[in-house]
Amino acid sequence: MTAAFQDDIRENEIISPRRLAERLRFSMAHLARVARLDPKAMTLYPSAPTVQIKLEEIAEL
Repeated sequence: MTAAFQDDIRENEIISPRRLAERLRFSMAHLARVARLDPKAMTLYPSAPTVQIKLEEIAEL
């Protein structure tokens, strides 16, 4: 994982679901399915620890 990629997907020190989806060329719904997260929870509470753990796992791939 490159530093540039990490910088690009982060927003205010957290991984932004929107930015990660854009970089992976996923819809937000598809990212939520891959992350096994509720789409509403992912967008309403992106800084929640559960959301961040799942997004970090995806970003590391």
